[in-house]
Amino acid sequence: MGFDPYVPQGKAEQLNVKMVPLDELIRVSDIVTLHCDLNKETQHLINRERLQQMKRSAYLVNTARGGLVHTAALCRALKEGLIAGAAIDVFEDEPTKPDNPLFALENVIFTPHMAGVSYEAMAREPVWAAEEVVRLLKGEPPRHVLNPDYVRNASKVRG
Repeated sequence: MGFDPYVPQGKAEQLNVKMVPLDELIRVSDIVTLHCDLNKETQHLINRERLQQMKRSAYLVNTARGGLVHTAALCRALKEGLIAGAAIDVFEDEPTKPDNPLFALENVIFTPHMAGVSYEAMAREPVWAAEEVVRLLKGEPPRHVLNPDYVRNASKVRG
C-alpha cells in the first residue's frame, strides 16, 4: 500500500501498489516509511494527529527529510506508547544537538543520515551524473531534472 498524490494510478498498478488515502495508510500500516520531499505540503506531515491514528504496534521510519516529522509529537507518542518505535535517519534540525530528546528513548534506532547509501548507489550515481553531462553537452534535455520549467526556458534563451 502507498500514498502519493503525484503518482499516476497506472504507475502504481504497474508496481503492484494499492494507492490509498494517507489517513487510511497511517491507520492500517505496521510500518510507515517516509520517502518524500520536504515542502510546504509535507512539513510536519507526521504530527500528533497522525501519530495518534497509527497502530500501537506500528513503527515509523524516516529516511527522507527530518521536517516531515514533528519531533516533539514523535517524542511524546513514543513515550506514551502510541506507537511501538521509530527508526530515524534524518532530524528536523540538522545537525541535531546532543540533547535531542529522541536520544533518551529506548524505542528509537538512529542511523547517521546515510540510509540511502548502498554499494550499488555509490557505484551508480557517478555514472548517472556523467551520462547527464554528456546529454547536456549534446544539447539533449536531462533525464532527471528538478526544475523542468527552468531547463525549457533556458534552452529558449540559448537557442
